[in-house]
Amino acid sequence: MSKLSLGQCHIKDAVVENLLAEALGSGNAEPTEDVDQNRDCSIYLICAPTPININNDPDLEPIEQLIKNIAPLVQKVDLIAVESTVFPSTCEQVVLPLVERASGLNHMTDF
Repeated sequence: MSKLSLGQCHIKDAVVENLLAEALGSGNAEPTEDVDQNRDCSIYLICAPTPININNDPDLEPIEQLIKNIAPLVQKVDLIAVESTVFPSTCEQVVLPLVERASGLNHMTDF
């Protein structure tokens, strides 16, 4: 995370590096793992690994933990985007129920 905050990207792509520099320079983006720094956010990008086990089933624990951490902060009209490799329907079957339960909000009505 510290490299990303410094504008250093593990993806060696000039376009990505320029976009990162622009986002950080604007003051509108601040990479963090500190949930307390997310209190004023209205857009949450969930970027987490999805390792697989020996049966090639995905381990959703990293995503689930991030969702549990940010869900209490989500307010009406906020946006949550999952940018991780997951199976189709994971957002509907796993992410949405976690957010709704922890935030007390309803998908598409409130966020």
